[in-house]
Amino acid sequence: MNFLKSGIAAALLVGPCLAFAATPGYLDGYYTADSKLKVHVPGAGSGDDSGDGYGLRVAAPIGDTLFVAAEYQTANLDDSDTDIDQIRAGLGFMMGEQLRFGGLAEYVHLKLDAGGGDSSTPDGYGLHGRIEFAPLPAATLYGQLGYVRVSDHGSADGLEWQVGAAYNFTPMFGAFADYRSTDLKDSDNVDIKLDDVRLGLRWNFGAM
Repeated sequence: MNFLKSGIAAALLVGPCLAFAATPGYLDGYYTADSKLKVHVPGAGSGDDSGDGYGLRVAAPIGDTLFVAAEYQTANLDDSDTDIDQIRAGLGFMMGEQLRFGGLAEYVHLKLDAGGGDSSTPDGYGLHGRIEFAPLPAATLYGQLGYVRVSDHGSADGLEWQVGAAYNFTPMFGAFADYRSTDLKDSDNVDIKLDDVRLGLRWNFGAM
């Protein structure tokens, strides 16, 4: 947990210090309009639940290509009253101009709390490739594909992908919408899938 706290603190504090970097960083506040959990247990069937929540994320550049990133997201599922928290912190790089590509390595911490003391807190890492395309100076389309592995009394891993779009109304302020899907399977072939639709506002710090 000390590593987690240090990573998030670094990502949040480095942003204002890098306000004049060549590539602006950003701070997002968002509403998770649809958060879904699907679980399939071999021989026992499947179940799913959905709800909503909110989150914050930040990306701060280090020079022209590197950046640090951090994210906190929480959601509450309606039927089961389960809370799902996600905390992530990592280091990445992006290259290019109108068409950009790069990668991100991050620490991933999940917490699934079903109430009554029944909770799971797996943590691990994610490795992702990312591509961004700006069809207009104010608009960006992006996609991300990666691998996530977490463990807590056993391990689970699988693919994670994300697609989205962002638009800047002014150089400093904009909005975004994206969809992220995480599909994890453990050693007993139990499949856990998290899907999130996120809508938010963005502040570009360091923008001229």
